[in-house]
Amino acid sequence: MTKSEAYQLAKKRGFKKSKATFGINFKKTPDAVICGIKRTESGNYEDVLSSTLQDLNSLESPNGNNGKITLDQLSLNNSFVAEEESQEKNEKLTQEVIDSHTVLDGAENNPSLSSNKQDQNYPSSTSVVASSQLPDIVEGTLLLCRLYEIADEIDLGGVSNCIAKPTARRQISVHAKQAESIQIAQPPVQAEFGKISFSVGGVFLTGTLRTSIYELGAIALTLELPLLEITRWSTIAHIIGALQESPQELQTLFLTALEELEKLLAPVLKKPHRGSIVEDYSIVVIEHLAQEIDIPELANNPYVWATVLGEKRVLSQNASKLLTQMSYYSNDLALLSWNTALLIEPDPLAVATAVALIEFANVELLLMRSYDAELDAELPLLYRQLPQERPQFAIPLVGRYSRLLHQVQRLVAEFTEVTERVDNALKVTDDVYWNRFYSALLNVLRVDVWRSGVEHKLALLRETYGMLHNEADTERATALEWIIVLLIFFEIVMALLRNT
Repeated sequence: MTKSEAYQLAKKRGFKKSKATFGINFKKTPDAVICGIKRTESGNYEDVLSSTLQDLNSLESPNGNNGKITLDQLSLNNSFVAEEESQEKNEKLTQEVIDSHTVLDGAENNPSLSSNKQDQNYPSSTSVVASSQLPDIVEGTLLLCRLYEIADEIDLGGVSNCIAKPTARRQISVHAKQAESIQIAQPPVQAEFGKISFSVGGVFLTGTLRTSIYELGAIALTLELPLLEITRWSTIAHIIGALQESPQELQTLFLTALEELEKLLAPVLKKPHRGSIVEDYSIVVIEHLAQEIDIPELANNPYVWATVLGEKRVLSQNASKLLTQMSYYSNDLALLSWNTALLIEPDPLAVATAVALIEFANVELLLMRSYDAELDAELPLLYRQLPQERPQFAIPLVGRYSRLLHQVQRLVAEFTEVTERVDNALKVTDDVYWNRFYSALLNVLRVDVWRSGVEHKLALLRETYGMLHNEADTERATALEWIIVLLIFFEIVMALLRNT
């Protein structure tokens, strides 16, 4: 019996979640009992639930009872934890929970395993713990993205010449790629830095650092970390949770690469500056699971939600509102949150398209947040330049607001132009799914909220310009009226003088 079949058997018997972890740790043999299911030396599983107590006593235990397991011990230890042999640590057995979140309790239909349930206040539900049904991740990739603004604009035509020059440590290869259904006005130039090793949350990871350089003045640094070994969902949740605390080692790694890129790209940067806003995003790509599972059931699993959100505790059903779910075929799934995306997708082209859209959506968010911050800094300076009251002896026809009007006009034109460039930088043409996918991304990242903030501040600038312009016109009209009055008065005086 395979491990998955053992899980199914446990499900049929109605094993339930325990609040505490109990178990018998077998040190001399690789055998373990999982709720009446025995793990053999060959790695398979054998049903011993219906066997006699003497059959179970043939297993050796470290409790000093000559390898015997009494009925009382079975009652107290009615939640058994699976043992797996570790060859990497001199073949010492380590106790690990079938799933990191829960353990399985004894079955109701076995009196010896359920005799003390009422005394221990175990839940009465007979449904299997949801996390125990999650198959391990056999093949996948973890992408860690950081996005920075380094200039107002980057000349992509000269980027290749800049970053293709060999450095003291490596030779950077350059390539550009664009999905057929995605039209980018200026596709980003992509470069590879090489292999990077680091640890996050105590987990050692090795991968490749890549960068995407956008004409809009933004760059994306992405750590591509292949999941080469069988990985549990709890491990991914642990890593995502640790990333939310911004590990110093990871920050240093990204900043070092950023500083080197800024030096290499200096000749092609227009108005270079380091933006204060930094965006980070994580993408979990799952290409193959240990066993087939119903995708809708997986999408509605709270433990999957916890993985995407980086939480270690079980989430409530209301937590599903924090995620946006999308699917096209029966074997794919996309779960989108504000800082992490989960992609279950066997098609590499679809993965590349989804990753490109996620990256560009974060670029758009980065730029909108940067523009909003710049306007927040400009508006108070502008308002402080407005005179508190009109001077008592103002010189007529002298444009007191000409400089201020020019400054407001420059800000309006500049920010209107850059926001239009961002809006027109990417178009999804002939694919309805990717169109909805990108729209959902913008909604999850709340890009429209930031865009509305920028547009509101631009509207304030336009109103300010209009009021200043109207006041300047009023002053000019008043001055002209006074000139006319003075001319009339002068003519009257001259006429009187001629008559006398």
